[in-house]
Amino acid sequence: MSNLKRDFAWRFAAGLLAGLCGEVSISREPALAQPRPHTIGLALTDGVAVAALPPHLRTRHGLTVEALRTRMRQLLLGLERSQVVGREASFSANRFHYHGRGDVDFVVHVVLTHADKVFRNQVIYGNQLPRALPLGYGGQEAGLDYEVVSLPAIRTRFEIRLIDPHREKVIWSAQRDTTATVAFDPQTFILNTRKYPGMTPPRLLQENLADLMRLRQANRSADRLLDVADRWFVSKPAADVKAVQEVLENLVQSLAMELDCNLPLEGIITRLIADGEGESRAELDLGSRHGLAPALRLEVWRPLPAAQKVGELEVVSVDSTTATARLRKLDRKIRKQGESLQVLDRVISPKRPTPTGRRTNP
Repeated sequence: MSNLKRDFAWRFAAGLLAGLCGEVSISREPALAQPRPHTIGLALTDGVAVAALPPHLRTRHGLTVEALRTRMRQLLLGLERSQVVGREASFSANRFHYHGRGDVDFVVHVVLTHADKVFRNQVIYGNQLPRALPLGYGGQEAGLDYEVVSLPAIRTRFEIRLIDPHREKVIWSAQRDTTATVAFDPQTFILNTRKYPGMTPPRLLQENLADLMRLRQANRSADRLLDVADRWFVSKPAADVKAVQEVLENLVQSLAMELDCNLPLEGIITRLIADGEGESRAELDLGSRHGLAPALRLEVWRPLPAAQKVGELEVVSVDSTTATARLRKLDRKIRKQGESLQVLDRVISPKRPTPTGRRTNP
């Protein structure tokens, strides 16, 4: 007999014993306590304007997208209660549709909109960077010499959505974006060709000007920034590629906690204990390591295929892998039937507070 079948048979027998004896007492090793795994479909949509990327980023863009897909898959598997399968996303009638073999409990959809190179302007006063312009060039502000410099940067942005495909409902969504300056050589730059024609070595113009002009044509905002700057610092292609990888990886990692708090968590009631006031306390196979905390409220449902709501619990105490909860609300139909909580009832937490104590956005 497989471990899965043996565990199910053990739980079923325990439930029958509970109904016959009236007193329920089930002890389980804490190490066996695990939430029910979900099957998550991972979809990724590439919305980057690839044609506007510099050649070195354009040729590697496919690898960038696949690396993002791999990192998201690792993130979901790292939640320790998710099986991950691939999904395809198509857009029609003003909404996304998801396709793939087999059924899934949830879909995580990532829409990548930017993974490109931009420039950020910065005002440099005095000797903060080696001066390249003779006195009289640059600007004057309150009697101080200054220059406006454009620094190379990588911009990334994506939106992530957690979707219940059965109800066609977005449970949670978030947007992540950042712009990070790329490592550059402060001695290697192009002087604004409009302001200072003929002052940049031809070799630097030959190696870097074409990419800058392509960026200016594709991005009006970048064109305005570069036009007002005195110097355009340049970065090496390898530095750009490394920056894209690092920025996307950091953005994915920043999602872990928030996604975990919004991904429904499901366990079972393992034991019922009558307290001194005649009320039942339910012991659960979920604990703090799964995201439970005192005062958290949980929905209670009859085991499938019944799919009947029983009521609501409120957690009163937790340890690492188990928790104790009190009955806060009993469904009217369950009360009329003279029933209450039962061992093996499902307990579900649709979302949990973030560690800061604030609930995440719906």
